[in-house]
Amino acid sequence: MVIIGNDPKEWFDDRESILAFMRAGSSSKMEITVQNIKAYSEGTVGWTMDRVRVRMPNGVEIPIRHTRIFHKEDGVWKMVHLHVSVAVPDERIDSLYH
Repeated sequence: MVIIGNDPKEWFDDRESILAFMRAGSSSKMEITVQNIKAYSEGTVGWTMDRVRVRMPNGVEIPIRHTRIFHKEDGVWKMVHLHVSVAVPDERIDSLYH
C-alpha cells in the first residue's frame, strides 16, 4: 500500500509511516458527507467514484473526490488503489503559477 497526499512530503510507502499517518488523521473531528457514490464491477475488477464534503472542526468545508479500484481474490474484494483529491477550480490553480 502507498498513500500519497497533497503535500509533497506526504508519500507513505511503509507500514509504520502509513499507520502513523492514519492515526494522526483519525484524531481530527471532521464531519464527512458522501454526496454521490457510484460502484461498478466486471469479473474480478471493481471500481468506485464519489464526491465527499468534509466539514472541519472550524466549520470550513472541503470538497473531496475519491476513486478506488478493487480486485477480487478468493471471493474477497481488496482495494488495490485509492485516489483522493481536493476539488479546486482551474482558475485557482492557474493563479498560483502566473
